[in-house]
Amino acid sequence: MGVIHSFAEDCAPWILNNFIGLRYRTRWETVYFNLPSSNRWACFKRRLVFVNPHSKSNLHKKLENQIQKGRYIYLTVNERFVPQRFCYQKYDHLHDLYLNGFDDDGIYYSYAYNSSRYFEAQKVSYSDVYEAFANKIQKYCFISFWIKPNYRFNILKTSKIKRELIKYFLPVSHKKGINIYNILKKMVDGGVVDIKSMRVLMEHMWVMRHLEIFGIDYSHCYSLARSLLLLAVKYNTVKDAAIIDKIKEILNELKDNEINSIRPYIIRDCGALVTKKFKRRYF
Repeated sequence: MGVIHSFAEDCAPWILNNFIGLRYRTRWETVYFNLPSSNRWACFKRRLVFVNPHSKSNLHKKLENQIQKGRYIYLTVNERFVPQRFCYQKYDHLHDLYLNGFDDDGIYYSYAYNSSRYFEAQKVSYSDVYEAFANKIQKYCFISFWIKPNYRFNILKTSKIKRELIKYFLPVSHKKGINIYNILKKMVDGGVVDIKSMRVLMEHMWVMRHLEIFGIDYSHCYSLARSLLLLAVKYNTVKDAAIIDKIKEILNELKDNEINSIRPYIIRDCGALVTKKFKRRYF
């Protein structure tokens, strides 16, 4: 998203077009936006860059060559070798690593979710990048990507937004759309309050606030989601069981508020069949 924000002055329509859906990732045990890997977004062009996995200099030469062309880098790495990750020097864990710059002191620039539970800029040494890249199974290429020339980020795609809203409120999978509330409540019942999931839920509500152009009011949902995130942080700090009850209460209220906020739009704009399915499910 930082790439998009730095390139496009007005990308709010593009965000609303693409960031409505949510899904639960079982492997990572957290909630994400229901999107493909970011380097596969339609706004980007991409290419595979093949490297010699046994040559540190070959990897760095090709990384620097692509960055100097104004491109961004996506690698799959073993985070055991990446500082400031949860698993650093503890256990193997394959994850993505994005690079957007380098300097003359042997440092690459990245932005990631770190062991302090923040998305922050990070500096990673050439040696750490190579070790993280070389110590995994597939190690013959990385992806270089860049924004397509003349891509329009300021076009609102109302038909796509309608489809995404229908998929969100009438999901097929129990791990997608509004069904993620059931998963989050089950996690909370087990004493697990995932800060990252609550952060994504709040960001989802921030996106949905832009639905006001369709006469949909999500302002209260956003306020509730912010309170939920603060409670999640508090619970993970003090482990007070009383906070669990409040979190479950807000999750229930938030789900109900989402349904009530979208109901007029569904009835007005989504046709008789969708309205019938919506009413059968929720009312």
